[in-house]
Amino acid sequence: MELGYRGGLTILREFIRKQTLPAQAEPVVRFETEPGRQMQVDWGTMRNGKSPLHVFVAVLGYSRMLYIEFTDNMRYDTLEACHRNAFSFFGGVPQEVLYDNMKTVVLPA
Repeated sequence: MELGYRGGLTILREFIRKQTLPAQAEPVVRFETEPGRQMQVDWGTMRNGKSPLHVFVAVLGYSRMLYIEFTDNMRYDTLEACHRNAFSFFGGVPQEVLYDNMKTVVLPA
């Protein structure tokens, strides 16, 4: 008599699948800043086409307080108006604004 597993391959695969550990998600890297120091800003696109829908998102670095505004374009004048509205909503202006490679604010190389 041979030594080893004598069961079916399907049952073995099912057993091994249940034993594997789930992959862990990558940890989220957070920018920790003091109050009033930083606001992070980015655009998002909810819908493209003839009637696009974009979203301006601003987050305060310390409190994680969030401001969002929906727009139909991502032009510079719209970005400027969204900033003014965000500052009004937050009740002040942070020392710095961090952008994540936004085409509206990054100069072409």
